[in-house]
Amino acid sequence: MKKYFAFGLMLLAGGLFGYFLGTFILVKDPNSVPVPTYLKLLTVGIALFSGFLMIAWHELGHLIGGWAVRFRFQMYVVGPLLWMREGQKIVFKWNKNLNIFGGLALSLPQDTQNLTQRFLWTVAGGPLASLAGGMLFLAIYYGGFGQVTAANPWAYFAGSVFFINGWMSLGLFLVSALPYHAGGFFSDGARILNMLSGGIKARREAIILSIISQSTSGIRPRDLSQSLLEEGLSVSEEWKVKPYIHYYLYLAALDKQDIATAAQHLDIYSDYVSEMPEAYRGTVYFENAFFKSYFLKDVAGAQDCLNKAKPCAIIPKHLIYKAEAALSWAQGHWEDASQKAALALAELPKSMDKGTAVAEQEWLLAIQQAVPS
Repeated sequence: MKKYFAFGLMLLAGGLFGYFLGTFILVKDPNSVPVPTYLKLLTVGIALFSGFLMIAWHELGHLIGGWAVRFRFQMYVVGPLLWMREGQKIVFKWNKNLNIFGGLALSLPQDTQNLTQRFLWTVAGGPLASLAGGMLFLAIYYGGFGQVTAANPWAYFAGSVFFINGWMSLGLFLVSALPYHAGGFFSDGARILNMLSGGIKARREAIILSIISQSTSGIRPRDLSQSLLEEGLSVSEEWKVKPYIHYYLYLAALDKQDIATAAQHLDIYSDYVSEMPEAYRGTVYFENAFFKSYFLKDVAGAQDCLNKAKPCAIIPKHLIYKAEAALSWAQGHWEDASQKAALALAELPKSMDKGTAVAEQEWLLAIQQAVPS
């Protein structure tokens, strides 16, 4: 219900914005100096670009919040623009996935100290940035342009830019602050409420944050906290992040060479693929292709997974090469398997998940060593 309410609010905001622009272009104020039509059209163009800038500012607020609590930058997406960490470098890529065109910011903890409180600031940084930006723009508009916009067309233009930016930023604050889940993502408001509510919801956030921070800090899957993973399984089925607990349990079992248990957790994890953000679904299919090829020798099943996988800028390249290397190995294409494994190993240092990369390196080296000379 909250999701539909939020969607309705976004439609209402879009309608009001359209009404404002239409009125701005078509309606003439007899008490004002006439504003040229070209200037009005220019303002409309600026307004559309302002939407892009306000989203960029909102996502930057998340990163500033993460930086303030010593989280490490991983990814920043606004429309077609994408910056992400690869090893020690920040690289730019073009984003072609519409699922994250609306903006995405990611920074991750490097330790497990006070994770819930620190993550709260990271999540709240976006809405707070939008709120502060909206109030600032509107304060400038009402404080500096109220008396001059009627006398000067260019002042009218400048004032309108501040007016549009201000209300757009406040609208983004309201939409992001509402608690809902859509497109595989939780809203900022939903995550903030979870962490402030205490009890099981706050504990859920702490569990997944602790597991992620352990893995990204370099702890390999088999050494992750088993008690945390088991506690993660014990929470209710409605927990949207629960599939990712199964993913880490799959990795842990695989790292312990418990293939049967790994297969069970991977199957459960894969059952939720339709509920995941579209941009991340490819990671599920690539991982399945690797597992089916290398551990189950299921060439047909692995090929089917590769056919379903859609590579995009945010999917690490080593996952793709790892799956292709395993499939080539299972097919007996030794030279191609060795080459793809080498490509995967070259990309592996760029992975943000340092712990899983330790195990992946061993699997890739095993593929190379298993290739007949």
